[in-house]
Amino acid sequence: MTRHFQILVSENMPSNLPANTLIINEFSKIQNLLGQEFETILFDARKGIHLEALAIAAGTLKMNGALIVLLSNWGELHSQIDEDSLRWSGSIEAIATPRFMTYFKYCIHKYGFPVLYHQNDLKI
Repeated sequence: MTRHFQILVSENMPSNLPANTLIINEFSKIQNLLGQEFETILFDARKGIHLEALAIAAGTLKMNGALIVLLSNWGELHSQIDEDSLRWSGSIEAIATPRFMTYFKYCIHKYGFPVLYHQNDLKI
């Protein structure tokens, strides 16, 4: 048994998700999910990666489930403004997080997680 972690690069929300997919894009309510389990989770990271929320999402994934991280531009991820940075950076404006994004991409490649560009390639 395993869990499937996939990166989907798209400007749009995929339309082929199962009806019972948990879509996470409101990170302030993520802790309410603790203790629950889901077959398919779509983590919308097009505006930034909230690591605590991603960890909670991964922890609520059922065995053989699919966790899909939605990103808008894989090639320019290092220069993308991360809205989650407002939570921790001390800045009044969101900032890019190039070092973290470079490390994130390194880990995706190191562990062999697929980076997909077409929603039909998702394993759900």
